[in-house]
Amino acid sequence: MNIFNVLTEGKSRLYEPSISAMLGYLLDTKRDHGLGDRFFREFIKLLFIDTRAIQLQTLLASQFIYADVELEVPYNYDNQRYDIDIEIIAYSKLDSQKIRIIIENKIRPGSARNDQLLNYYKAIASDRSENEPLFIVFLTPEQSKACFELEYSNLIIENNDYKSWLFWTNNSNGITNLLINILEMDLKGEIDPINEYLRHTLKAFVSHIRTRLKQYDCNKSNKSSADDLGEIIESVDITLNDGSPCKIIRRSSTQIQIFLNGEKVVAKEILRRIIKERNLNIEIENINTRSLGKKVLDEIRGS
Repeated sequence: MNIFNVLTEGKSRLYEPSISAMLGYLLDTKRDHGLGDRFFREFIKLLFIDTRAIQLQTLLASQFIYADVELEVPYNYDNQRYDIDIEIIAYSKLDSQKIRIIIENKIRPGSARNDQLLNYYKAIASDRSENEPLFIVFLTPEQSKACFELEYSNLIIENNDYKSWLFWTNNSNGITNLLINILEMDLKGEIDPINEYLRHTLKAFVSHIRTRLKQYDCNKSNKSSADDLGEIIESVDITLNDGSPCKIIRRSSTQIQIFLNGEKVVAKEILRRIIKERNLNIEIENINTRSLGKKVLDEIRGS
């Protein structure tokens, strides 16, 4: 049995925040997973290969790396709230310099937003301590890379900061490959033994990620299918009051679709929520979803 697959069946969903929570748990060097700083250390090695940052090299030289991990950390910038998927403050006893690492986790091509990474960076950069090294990590499926290229290229950072694009599945810089390496080191006795429960959980997580990501094809995300009636003629990205990213799509057939956290959801319910949150002057009774969606898009575009 794979618990991750079970939780995805029927009406259940493992959204990106759930996958981020699992990753954050493994990265936190003080949690009860029994890995200590092993997983985080391997993650830092991936980041160092990509950035060659001297701060990471110094961190890797320490006997133990401390990593404080928080999920969905709220920031405010330009009267807008931004919730960061994973924020890590890393340090060692040998070096008083703390490093801040931000991970923006994207699983579904539908969650791509052109300026989201840049806005996150601006929000964090305006709030951090002076001279604090900042690493922005973009974590996506490699097979859907084309969907996210514009978002990553739009991220322009300052000279003293770093950005890195890592993948969930990749032979050289993939998170799943990192997990497999951990399991192999355990098998060969190169690290302290992993308890049986964690070993099975890691295997299940790797299997789930590999299977799950195969469902998402960037080349199909904007084309018609049995559920997609017509070509996309309008797409608007907004953020709900709780920080959830929301994409509203209108197709040539007048069909309205909404993606919340990258997952397609029932449109009418979210449209009503948007109307209430933004105090839009739109009647929500006795109106179909297509008409309601067009009115919401018109109001947002005109604001």
